[in-house]
Amino acid sequence: VNLGYVAGGNQLLEQWKDDLIAITPYDAYGNSLADMPMMSNFNELKVEADLMIGLDARGLETIYVVRYNTPVLEMGGTDSASYLALSYTAGYFKGMIMGQRGGAEYEILSGIAGKARSYLQNTFTISTIMVIIMIVANVQYVLKKKEEN
Repeated sequence: VNLGYVAGGNQLLEQWKDDLIAITPYDAYGNSLADMPMMSNFNELKVEADLMIGLDARGLETIYVVRYNTPVLEMGGTDSASYLALSYTAGYFKGMIMGQRGGAEYEILSGIAGKARSYLQNTFTISTIMVIIMIVANVQYVLKKKEEN
């Protein structure tokens, strides 16, 4: 079930631990969670279900993992991967999807269309262009130095 983006930060997580469906009654596509058979007993299955959270704020693991012994799946930006990797290696997360590459891999594996693959391609293209520009600039610099001598 894809809940999509849900605003609220740590306060949302505090409320989700009690009743996810009451706080977030619809999925990303507008379907009622209460009408989905797989979600009918979700609040009692918290330790069995995989909750994927994309929260680039520190302290995520204190809400679900440490307090309620419920590891989650974490997804976040590349900039947060370095400190969230510590929580992953400590066993706080069942898995991590980090940055554009992680998002693109998730899109491919899940079959859920998104923008991560195109963003990753754009990043790769821009990076390649920048490297080519730097190489050309360095070659020009060396050739100009040789002409001056």
